[in-house]
Parts: sequence; C-alpha cells; structure tokens
Amino acid sequence: MPLGIESVGRAMMLRARRGLYAGKVIRFGNKVSEEGGNKTRRTWKPNIHWKRVYSCTLDRMIRSNFVYV
Repeated sequence: MPLGIESVGRAMMLRARRGLYAGKVIRFGNKVSEEGGNKTRRTWKPNIHWKRVYSCTLDRMIRSNFVYV
C-alpha cells in the first residue's frame, strides 16, 4: 500500500523532532577518583561516525553522520 502525502510529511516531522543525532544528546556528570572521591565535571558525547553513502537520486557519494547506539 503506497504511503499518502500526509503520512510521509508526518514521518519527516517526527524525524526532525528527534534531532540530528537520533535523539542522543550530550550528557553531563562527574568523574570520581578512586582514592579520594574527588569529583570533576565531565561530558559524554554521542558516538558519531561520518559515513559515505551513494545516492542514486543525486548520482554521487554524500557524507552523512551516523550514531552508534
């Protein structure tokens, strides 16, 4: 069954709402030392990898980022 214009548009908006990195965001927390328990702030960034994918429509290779979950 072919998709209608409404369902395709809705799917595109939902993808856009999830964000650039598939809903993954930069997380913040503390790095705690083993000995003294000292805390220092740190960040965890999404695991982003750039991939090259061939596009039949554009007839060329394009670069795209990919998030490993």
